Amino acid sequence: MLDVADEYDVVIIGGGPAGLSAAIWCADLGLAPLLIEKESEFGGQLLSIYNPIVNYPAVQAANGRELADAFIRSANNFEFKRITGETVAIDAATLTAELKDGRRVSGKAIVLATGVSRRGLGIPGEMDFQGKGILTSGAKERERVKGKRVVIIGGGDAALENAVMLGEHADMVFIVHRRAEFTARDEFMAQARQNQRVEFITGAKVESIEGGDAVERIIVRDINTGEPSVIEAHNILIRIGVEPNSQLLSGKADLDAAGYVKVNTVCETSISGIYAVGDVANPVSPTISTAAGSAATAAKSIFKLLQTNDKQR
Repeated sequence: MLDVADEYDVVIIGGGPAGLSAAIWCADLGLAPLLIEKESEFGGQLLSIYNPIVNYPAVQAANGRELADAFIRSANNFEFKRITGETVAIDAATLTAELKDGRRVSGKAIVLATGVSRRGLGIPGEMDFQGKGILTSGAKERERVKGKRVVIIGGGDAALENAVMLGEHADMVFIVHRRAEFTARDEFMAQARQNQRVEFITGAKVESIEGGDAVERIIVRDINTGEPSVIEAHNILIRIGVEPNSQLLSGKADLDAAGYVKVNTVCETSISGIYAVGDVANPVSPTISTAAGSAATAAKSIFKLLQTNDKQR
């Protein structure tokens, strides 16, 4: 149990690759970090990756959970306080985090490592059919779509990669994209176009998801003509990008137009003493490698800052 008077060198919010890396580096440098994760276990977005991870240097993992376990094993080599199942609010002026039950913990620095969340459509039926035909992962649920009609919404790598994957199992896969051009890599586009069970529907906006006990159809509207149409489907996969989980700093620190936290070369935000690492501050290369790297940069910077402050006392 945390005491309301608990003070740490660094309070780290978010227990994915960036947060775990920040805690490891802080502890290795002799600092006292507190790692806070809102979910019941550490791992962050890694726990939603069901395909092999082959591009994280020196480590290959069958899926994200396997890599998360490797991060946690590394963290277990160090002694530091960590808690799960806690949401927080930040008092930027005092570098204090308030937990959901009102307890407060303070740090000489705060590191935000809250990552990103998948963007939703915000249309009728989207929430109603969660778990009733709306898929969470093509890799995880590929067997579920055998012989079924699937609609994938989006036009980037994630949408096309899933279309290729699910096209091997589904009876038909429809890719619905608002624009005429796709942003996905050429290799995914080529593979999808080679599959006769994959159909492209461009210039169309999804307006609603309908059905009874489960998904049965989606309603789309042609952006140019305004004409509505119906696509009969059993499963829906939404892949229209992500949005940063930067709400804790909204109205406090500088964010870009998309809501990503702006940081300097040492990952410090516009608020002295508050840092942001990983995907929440990195729209350019949101990868596991850059999450770990930015966490190390922030930890090193905080260590030097606290050393300087101690010498000046």
